[in-house]
Amino acid sequence: MAHIAPSDLPHRVLSTAHEGELATLALLKRQLSPDYTVFHNIRWTNEWESATAFGEADFIIVNRSGAMLIIEQKDGLLKETDGKLIKSYGDGD
Repeated sequence: MAHIAPSDLPHRVLSTAHEGELATLALLKRQLSPDYTVFHNIRWTNEWESATAFGEADFIIVNRSGAMLIIEQKDGLLKETDGKLIKSYGDGD
């Protein structure tokens, strides 16, 4: 069973995660060995002189040797346009 971080996740996810993400998190925890740590809902920023970028990664999976996989999960329908996958939201794509 994989390690989940932060360890207080069950209390935190009630207000921030979507059902699909919770199902994926449960699957990753169950299916991955203890050699993996799964970080959920990680916020990031990058700052330059003229701008700041910020975002969030749904899952970052790290093994004991330091290799990592970052997953951005999109629930619901996606459309393919010009070889790109697009997620439609109520206020735009």
